[in-house]
Amino acid sequence: MRLPDETIEEIRASTDIVDLVGGFVSLRKAGKSWKGLCPFHTEKTPSFHVTPDRGIFHCFGCGRGGNVFAFLMEHEGLSFLEAVRFLADRAGIALPRPGADGARGEDAAREATLRATRAALDWFRKGLADRARGTAAREYLARRGIGADAIESFAIGYALPEWDALLKHLARIGFAPEVLERAGLVVRRERGGGFYDRFRDRIIFPIQGPTGQPIAFGGRILGDGEPKYLNSPETPIFRKGRGLFGLYPNRGAIRDAGHAVLVEGYTDLIGLHAVGVRNTVAPLGTAFTEEQARLLSNHTRLVVLLYDADDAGRAAALRTVPSLLAAGIAVRVGSLPEGADPDDYARREGGDAARRVIEGAPGWIPAVIEATSREGREAQARRVVELLARVSDALALGILLGEASVALGLSEDLIRRETEARRLQSPDAPARAIVVDGGPARRARGADGAHRAERALLALCLREPLLVPLVAQHVGPDDFADAGHRKLAHALLGSSTEEPLTELHALLSRFREEPSIQGLVTEALGASEEEERKEIKARDYVLRILKRRLERNWERTREELRRAQERKDVEAERRLMKDLEVQKQASQELVQSIRIPA
Repeated sequence: MRLPDETIEEIRASTDIVDLVGGFVSLRKAGKSWKGLCPFHTEKTPSFHVTPDRGIFHCFGCGRGGNVFAFLMEHEGLSFLEAVRFLADRAGIALPRPGADGARGEDAAREATLRATRAALDWFRKGLADRARGTAAREYLARRGIGADAIESFAIGYALPEWDALLKHLARIGFAPEVLERAGLVVRRERGGGFYDRFRDRIIFPIQGPTGQPIAFGGRILGDGEPKYLNSPETPIFRKGRGLFGLYPNRGAIRDAGHAVLVEGYTDLIGLHAVGVRNTVAPLGTAFTEEQARLLSNHTRLVVLLYDADDAGRAAALRTVPSLLAAGIAVRVGSLPEGADPDDYARREGGDAARRVIEGAPGWIPAVIEATSREGREAQARRVVELLARVSDALALGILLGEASVALGLSEDLIRRETEARRLQSPDAPARAIVVDGGPARRARGADGAHRAERALLALCLREPLLVPLVAQHVGPDDFADAGHRKLAHALLGSSTEEPLTELHALLSRFREEPSIQGLVTEALGASEEEERKEIKARDYVLRILKRRLERNWERTREELRRAQERKDVEAERRLMKDLEVQKQASQELVQSIRIPA
């Protein structure tokens, strides 16, 4: 679906970027901007800025930046169109329905799947509310301590026991069976043709995407039968290893608490919610993945594991530790009484007891040592070292090395050496640095003067658009050596076939699929405020860039002259000597040739 630029700009202008970003990041006022810890990399000192008068964000640590669309795309993993739709709904701006303008391919399939999933959720919720047919389901939920508040918060429903109740209902309101199959709602019969409902006689737990829309379902059987839990298959809108149950409704509670509680199942999460513990998330019926860890790291830097207190539960909890550590998340492991699960414990002991377990949870090292106690001391140490090698935050690693030394009874120096050795052996181990991705801000520090001049000139043109035509008289996009600078210069300075593009959000929209360029734009705009470099003039930057161009031409001509002398080509040698004289004269006249007023 192609939306008019005017509509996209209306949506952007209607969105308060501080309000949007503040829903995910704790911000505080700092002059004209707002500051907070960057949600995109691990840091201890805030370097993430939101500038409301320009409608942009930028992190001076990792270099990520952009506008409201870019933030949602980066933080929530949305496509540009999904970010636009989410913000349009948020602002109450109506968008044309996909399909009305001939939408096709992936967009059409995604939209049809979303509509079918929303319609299915409405049907499931009506099934639970049905006075007669939903009675058994409501009684089951009541026995589990799941009341009206939790039912409403998590949009819990009930799938009727008939083989085709949902199929018939959705067919009546216009959904083709093939669309429902693609959405994972019905299954094609192996014999005789036709379809039947995937979910029957099950409590339904909707899985919400990053914008709060239902994208899949988990179902727990109400009576006897297997499987006990059944989840949606992967669809055009759902990937099992990418989402987390409860993340959307609980993200505010996670931010307020400063940590998340990771549990194994849907009912564990809802049981804790019922007693007031609401900063919880759960995997989607599969093993916890690195993608889920990265998603969780956008919302918190501390996770408490609270799994079933049996061998299977403890093993499952510890399997999450490597992914969490690799994502820059600190891990603690809660301990319940033997045989208990979080749901039962919360209902039996209450919210205060559950919170005491969570708040008193120790770090992951004792749990790992206990789990490997039968394997001997060397195996325990090696397992701890393997996990330490995945920690990217230097300060956190230093603290953990001390804890490991005490717990294992080994010298800290020995554990450090073994950790570094393990890091070198493992191709996926993180580099030992607080910032995982240095980004453009870090890379620029080691660049040469001409590289810095390119960056500063682009920044000045972004801040002072009236300088653009004057600068364009002397330099063009091809004079920029850095590929990212060259792309931005092409848009900013224009060309023989394109007019210059100097409006900030038009530039960000042009490069919406290139976050590194967006970060370059927002960094350039923020640099003047952060570094007070306004006194350096565009003329100086242009001079450095042109001087580099002349130097390269000089070296190229010198190399051609050397080759001509080797092959004794007198005519070429004479011509190249003349070219060098012309270049020398041009270099001497360069300063006088630049006409950009200071």
